[in-house]
Amino acid sequence: MRESQGHVFQRACLIGNYTPRQCGIATFTADLSTAIREHGVLADIVALNDRGKEYDYPAEVIYQIPEAKACAYRAAADYLNFNDYSVACLQHEYGIFGGPAGSHILQLLRNLRMPLVTTLHTILESPSDDQRNVLEEIVQLSQRVVVMSRRAKSMLQSQFGIDSDRIDLVAHGSLDVNLCSPDSIKPSLGFAKRKVLLTFGLLSPDKGIEYVIQALPALVKRHPDLLYVVLGATHPQVRANTNDSYRKSLVALAKTLGVEDNIQFEDRFVEKEELAVYLQAADIYVTPYLKPHQITSGTLSFAFGCGKPIISTPYWHASELLEDDNGILVPFRDSAAIEESVGDLLDNPTKLIQMSERAYALGRPMTWHNTGKLYLDSFVQAIEDGKAQLRSFNNLPTLTRTAIERPRVDVRHMATLTDDTGILQHASGPIPNRNEGYCVDDNARALLVCARLSRLGMLTGPVEQMANTYLSYLQHAWSPSTGRFRNFMAYNRTWLDDVGSEDSHGRAVWGLGEWTASNIRSDLRRVGLLMLEKALPEIKSFTSPRAWAYSILGLSHDESPLVGESFSRELMRDLATRLADHYEHNRKPNWNWFEVYASYDNARLCEAMLVAGRALEDRRFIEIGLESLEWLCDNQVGENGVFAPIGSDEVWYRGKIKPIHDQQPLEAWAIVDACVIAAALSDSPKVWTERAKWAMDWFLGVNERSIPLIDLRTGGCADGLQEDRVSDNQGAESTLAYIGAATKYLHFIQSQNWNHARVA
Repeated sequence: MRESQGHVFQRACLIGNYTPRQCGIATFTADLSTAIREHGVLADIVALNDRGKEYDYPAEVIYQIPEAKACAYRAAADYLNFNDYSVACLQHEYGIFGGPAGSHILQLLRNLRMPLVTTLHTILESPSDDQRNVLEEIVQLSQRVVVMSRRAKSMLQSQFGIDSDRIDLVAHGSLDVNLCSPDSIKPSLGFAKRKVLLTFGLLSPDKGIEYVIQALPALVKRHPDLLYVVLGATHPQVRANTNDSYRKSLVALAKTLGVEDNIQFEDRFVEKEELAVYLQAADIYVTPYLKPHQITSGTLSFAFGCGKPIISTPYWHASELLEDDNGILVPFRDSAAIEESVGDLLDNPTKLIQMSERAYALGRPMTWHNTGKLYLDSFVQAIEDGKAQLRSFNNLPTLTRTAIERPRVDVRHMATLTDDTGILQHASGPIPNRNEGYCVDDNARALLVCARLSRLGMLTGPVEQMANTYLSYLQHAWSPSTGRFRNFMAYNRTWLDDVGSEDSHGRAVWGLGEWTASNIRSDLRRVGLLMLEKALPEIKSFTSPRAWAYSILGLSHDESPLVGESFSRELMRDLATRLADHYEHNRKPNWNWFEVYASYDNARLCEAMLVAGRALEDRRFIEIGLESLEWLCDNQVGENGVFAPIGSDEVWYRGKIKPIHDQQPLEAWAIVDACVIAAALSDSPKVWTERAKWAMDWFLGVNERSIPLIDLRTGGCADGLQEDRVSDNQGAESTLAYIGAATKYLHFIQSQNWNHARVA
């Protein structure tokens, strides 16, 4: 677990090539993940596979993407979102992702629901249009960008206009080895009494090794014991395309020049433990690359960090790292300059040692352990930057914040969660989670939703069958011995409680009340009505304000056969009077509320007062409902005026700071329902209609995260809007909240039955 500046995170995910794939990015990703784990943070890997290849990855690789398969990138994003990583870190190089200029990676990044840190391993001076467009979008999607040289940072600022504050300069990591005399290590490699030049890394024609070989004849005359070691396998893509012709040409060149005994080719990929031994055994490291446009070099960083005197051509990274006589720079393609520089160092042992000691001292901050710490600091800052971006709507796309006139009603996920017992409580993403079982709360909500679907003409055969299942669950939950509903049932159909909560009983009454007031078959209504009549007597003993409110909602429908029944009306009046008394007792300046705290499903209390006032023709109840609802709406306005329900991560007590995190769909549903009723009962119907739409749009992405909670692929709804993402649980409560709100809102705007009833 990583803690910095008051923030804690436990899980990071790195995206890039990974060992045993043989390439520089794979090695870098592996070394970085190890360094991060050394600091106590889990670092999982999403690995890119080159065309047609499969690798025997270690356990930390939790997902693989075939580079050319575009759909796999979006699937990877879904996987990462579901597993709730704190931050993702992309290793970007143009050649490792599919699509034009590696554009497939954008499908992953666009759909991530977590902060992103991107390491840029290449920045081109003259990119193509595709390359520029891809890089610009990657940077836009990243909270932080990591580069490994000052020049890279300058290029990002000048060419791409990136704010310096978003760029972290973190040197390429290097091995952490002791500085020792090369002569003490050489015997272990069979290099005793030899002067050793070393070049390592994957072999390809742009490495310029031929120019070192051309310098060898003159050097060998001065130092016959000289050995040039070329360590590293041919790059797999080069080998596949050229049949290793470059290495063969180097071998032929050495033989032609008569120095084949002074050069040793190690055609293999070595692990870092063995590499460390070779580096410690080398007297001089040579990196004779042919092109200047290399912004970073892992091999150069490794050699420098191990304290090697370095002779290099002046490509970008080398020019910066070796400035101030920290190494020797020679012109490109200049074997004579290489000969002179190597000879000078070999002829001056004191100079050789001093250069080694200076490189080692300067390379201490570059060890992978330190690099890992700097990356974690960047991750923490990315998380902070992500929060700041979510609080500020200046840079959010307009499209995601556009109000949607008609929400879509989709019962597919509701059906997925429903089996022959009832509706399951929770889901892992879109997959029902059977371990959590069933509850009366959700089956009552589901029955209520079916009643609302019937008003829209959507109670078709399959939906009616689902409704029968929910009604059957409630019937089975009823306990004649207690006069109460049981609530929780395990997946094996074993009841987990003898008596459910007052709130769950109230929700059952609410669901049955809406069911019996809907336009369904009389025989189905009769079953619900019989259950409802049995459930009412016990309510008089309840003490929960929300149980009172749910019960009122179940009894107050104009179409309900109980609305005119004396006992029901007396019970409704009694419960509404209790709520009104609570309101009068707890209302204070700037706190127009029923309790000393506001917790969950809050607007149901306001709605209950409104519907009771309408059914009982009591103006006091209506005025309390309108006043409390207006106060509640006024206290749920977020950034840029969007609906922002009271967070459920804690209870909001009077006089305390309002919670803002973990906003729940139940709150938005309750506001929609209450505002629809308020529009029919107030003098300002347009205001309340707009507020109903305001809360409805919260589901659709007009919220403080600018992220839709409704998943158009499944019809499911996320069960919370969290601090920096939406939850991946598409459970029953949240899915039913969306459908319940959408059906209420759609029925309202379709009918436009402005029944502005007034109560004297």
